[in-house]
Amino acid sequence: MRRSPAYSPGMLADDTLGELAEIAHAVGRHDAAIRYRLRVLERDRWDEAAHLGVIAALVSARRHGEARRAHRDYTRRMHEIGVQPAPLGGVNADHAGRPRSAAA
Repeated sequence: MRRSPAYSPGMLADDTLGELAEIAHAVGRHDAAIRYRLRVLERDRWDEAAHLGVIAALVSARRHGEARRAHRDYTRRMHEIGVQPAPLGGVNADHAGRPRSAAA
């Protein structure tokens, strides 16, 4: 019987994209951070860290209307899986895409 690896190539790519997004966000390259997070969301529409990272980068870039739309999508996705979403006012640059428990 063949065992599956602890990490699939997609998971490693998502982790790497997440790390790149955090670095980009930290140095003020918000558009790059958003692009990295959106690539993760292409594979996993329910990745909370990626959603929070997109929202945080949009807020940091002062793109508040887009942040509100991204938050609505995040809220819808979290409700689909029974997760209580963070309020928009609770998402800020400190999240930088980390799940809420890691950002606290």
